[in-house]
Amino acid sequence: MKRIALFASIAILLLSAVAVAQPSRDERRQARERLNLNAEQEKSIKDIKSTSGKELIDLRADVQKKRIDLGNAWSAEAPDRAQVEGLMKDIGALQLKMKMVLFDADQAVNKLLNPEQRKVYRELKQERRERTKNNAMQRRGGGKGFGPHRGGASGDRGD
Repeated sequence: MKRIALFASIAILLLSAVAVAQPSRDERRQARERLNLNAEQEKSIKDIKSTSGKELIDLRADVQKKRIDLGNAWSAEAPDRAQVEGLMKDIGALQLKMKMVLFDADQAVNKLLNPEQRKVYRELKQERRERTKNNAMQRRGGGKGFGPHRGGASGDRGD
């Protein structure tokens, strides 16, 4: 029962992280408008996203399978340290591959852009990082609540 709850919790966290990380349709449209892409650039970027997206799907599935294996190995009556360590290394290697797929796709898009578009692209990525960071802070409480650093019970922040 505990394993089922653990796996359900992990699945919920992963799905919520993916949902937050995905830009909305409107954000993608605005980004395309700000980048002022020509038809050839749009097609090339679509191809890059398609190829990298498929690679990421496969890698995420591999990570999930390894995590299931890790959960089974960890919860065994007598867990094998070497097996657990090996599975953790496998997961780390797959996560690195995922990051490199994203890096390679980002670099491929960057090469398609002219200098002005690259500047806008960097700005868009920075805005997205800030949005993601703010969303993460909100999920963790974002400074609201009790405690000396969060305003106390009465809301008095000592301002």
